Amino acid sequence: GGSCSETRFDSLCVVRGKPYCMRHRGDCDHVVTIRGARLAHVDDELDAAAYPLRVFAARAFRRKCNMCSLFEASVVTRADAQAPCSPCFFCASCFECLHRKTDGTDAYSGYEKYAYYHE
Repeated sequence: GGSCSETRFDSLCVVRGKPYCMRHRGDCDHVVTIRGARLAHVDDELDAAAYPLRVFAARAFRRKCNMCSLFEASVVTRADAQAPCSPCFFCASCFECLHRKTDGTDAYSGYEKYAYYHE
């Protein structure tokens, strides 16, 4: 395992149909399955810089805030003693309300906080 950004596809030894785990950002795992491969066709893009080509784009999953269920999450916490679950997803407003004092300082510590980018 080297990093995703430094690994070339032609250096991998893959089995068609077998699921593999791709990890990025340290702990964000995705299941990747190679369903098929073929030789280049005359109609294919020949410029290597254009690859990888996106052949399918799933609909974006927009996770809602676990607290208000109204707004999209922008922050995720882990091991948060005040959260109902771990990981817990917060909109900016709920995160500020529950984790900051009125003077803007942290209300408490001991949890991990990450920016959340929609899947």
